[in-house]
Amino acid sequence: MAWIADTPFGLLAPAAVSFLYVRDRTIPKLYVSLGIAFAFLLLAAMFAAGSARDLLLSWAAFFVLAFCIGIIVANSVAGVDSLVHQRVARTSNQPCLPLECWVRNARIS
Repeated sequence: MAWIADTPFGLLAPAAVSFLYVRDRTIPKLYVSLGIAFAFLLLAAMFAAGSARDLLLSWAAFFVLAFCIGIIVANSVAGVDSLVHQRVARTSNQPCLPLECWVRNARIS
């Protein structure tokens, strides 16, 4: 829907969601790709003129915001995961019926 408003900022939500689904080793690669895109867009904006420059700067702002939102989302997901693992570690020592143990172990992985 970003093309309706003529800005790329409608794509921020899907960019943030991508940080929810990537694995731990992929997150730094995503940061690097957003940083490279930002750098190239700034470089291109330096040599552009008129409305092309405005468009390039708006895309550069999008990549900076996607980077910042990605950091926030990735860190909050990591915090939630650690809390879930702590809770499971506390409750895993309690005896349970076979079906309950199976369901509890299925939620962990």
